[in-house]
Amino acid sequence: PLELRTALQSGQSTFQARSDRLLSQVTAALEGGQAAQALRLIANAPGREADAASDHLARWRLSSLERAGSSSLPLSQRTALVNQILATDPD
Repeated sequence: PLELRTALQSGQSTFQARSDRLLSQVTAALEGGQAAQALRLIANAPGREADAASDHLARWRLSSLERAGSSSLPLSQRTALVNQILATDPD
């Protein structure tokens, strides 16, 4: 049981580290205006490692959509936001 517990803890630590690293990469891509790259990073992640990053992307889409609807932003910025949002929608 000790060996199994150690292996499980190691696997969970590895999973969490990969998930955290992916979230950081996706966050950096979105902040850098590279929404399509963020989507590719998530799509290439194995299994559930992308869950946190996918959630972050979904929240980014919503907040970006709200900002794009704001009349206080110049039209060029609003258009750029809409284009970024569309770049993350594979459908």
